[in-house]
Amino acid sequence: MSTLHVENLKGLSSGSNANKIIVPSGQTLDASAGVITPSSGQVVQCVFRDDLRSHVATSSTSYVASGVSHSITPKFADSTILIHYHIPMSHTPNSSTALVPRIYRNGADLSSSGYSQGYHTNGNQYITMTLECIDSSHNSTSAITYELYFRSSSGSQVFLVHNSSETHLKLWEIKA
Repeated sequence: MSTLHVENLKGLSSGSNANKIIVPSGQTLDASAGVITPSSGQVVQCVFRDDLRSHVATSSTSYVASGVSHSITPKFADSTILIHYHIPMSHTPNSSTALVPRIYRNGADLSSSGYSQGYHTNGNQYITMTLECIDSSHNSTSAITYELYFRSSSGSQVFLVHNSSETHLKLWEIKA
């Protein structure tokens, strides 16, 4: 086996494959000794949490922490984080009650960054809520914690019933 030692690889500066280093089909790069930067739009990493087993209720009309959270440490400061919550919820019988969720990053409401979420139900219902948010303004390679906060729209009690196998949280880092 031969070993090629180089300091830098650089693609040709002109032509149809300008500034590219092409790995032929059927060949792979072993990145065990270093980092290979993914292309724009590629998933860099995914963290998953499905051990969320508790029950949280509030009648507050201000946002309260649900305890449903997870952290990710981005590899790139300019990447996008896709946040996906899948969680059962219900509320007391009241036709004007809504459970209103929001996603927070490190304790700060992401809706202040131009994104808002909301979910409305009428009557006494138990349903599974799916909530997604894209965070493209984190600008960090330090650990980031995303948490679901929620409130009641009317002061009647609302519940997050995250003690079932239906509950999970996924965080994807996607290269910008």
